[in-house]
Amino acid sequence: MSCPSSTLDTRTGEVLGVCRRRKRQQELLDLLELIHQQTPGSVRRIVLICDNLSAHRGKKVQAWLGKHRRFEMFFLPVHCSWMN
Repeated sequence: MSCPSSTLDTRTGEVLGVCRRRKRQQELLDLLELIHQQTPGSVRRIVLICDNLSAHRGKKVQAWLGKHRRFEMFFLPVHCSWMN
């Protein structure tokens, strides 16, 4: 089993991940919900830096982000896999 979705909290150094067999929008949404639930409401801005996996730009993910405005998603430049 791989761990396709993980995050690093730069304030604490804690890594949070969701291990699944696939890398679809639903797996990313599971991770986003986990981050949302475990991050205090006083944290007003959560910045996500993502690679260019198509699931990161999917309609379900964009709809979820539209409802959770404290999340901001930025993407690595295309053809820069060495930055992952």
